[in-house]
Amino acid sequence: MKTKGLKSIQSIFGLVALIAIPMAVCAESKITTADGNGADTMVRGGNHSAKNSGGAGVIVPKGGEPIAFHRKAIVRFDLSAVSPEGAAKLVLKVAVKNGAPKSDVPLEIYGVKDGVDLDEAPEKGGWSEGTEKNQASTDPAAISWDAIESALGMDLVNLSSGEKLVKLGNATVPTGGDTLEFSSEKLTDWVKSDQNQLVTLIISASSNAGVSFMTKEWNVDVAPALLLSSAN
Repeated sequence: MKTKGLKSIQSIFGLVALIAIPMAVCAESKITTADGNGADTMVRGGNHSAKNSGGAGVIVPKGGEPIAFHRKAIVRFDLSAVSPEGAAKLVLKVAVKNGAPKSDVPLEIYGVKDGVDLDEAPEKGGWSEGTEKNQASTDPAAISWDAIESALGMDLVNLSSGEKLVKLGNATVPTGGDTLEFSSEKLTDWVKSDQNQLVTLIISASSNAGVSFMTKEWNVDVAPALLLSSAN
């Protein structure tokens, strides 16, 4: 009788344990700029507008005057190894280099629309990250400030949503923060609607305070990443 009673108690606890198990399990996928046709670089205005910085270990979105201070960070993610259609949430994650900012750094995140050359792989007429460090490149596809302005048909100093670009939201690297983490409903919907398995983001800042982010050239382990979470 005692054995039967013990088995009954064990059965009850087993049933409770089964009931307590969540019905949905969150699965997360991670892609970085080091994967596939991914890329991370920055472009600079003024007398640097024709130069390429694809070989740099950092990207620095920055604003201010004169225009030579302006820099835009560009990151591209290759979605061919993931299925973003089922994602419930996406997060852009970029690591800060060498010391946290001493004050909040406000940023704007833009996405390049499908069908624009700036959102294509090099072999399809799109841009190449290049290998220079703020130098002129012999690669005609190497990205530069001038090349982006030409592709978008707009002044890079004053970015705005339009025919080729969509603003996905505002972000902030907080005082003392070591990472930019950005998520919005627009970002999630935009990535899920992608048609060419590539997404290109522009990170823009109006302040000249700036913040330095690490690229895959600095260390592939801290390369800019896109995290996709879904409920199974």
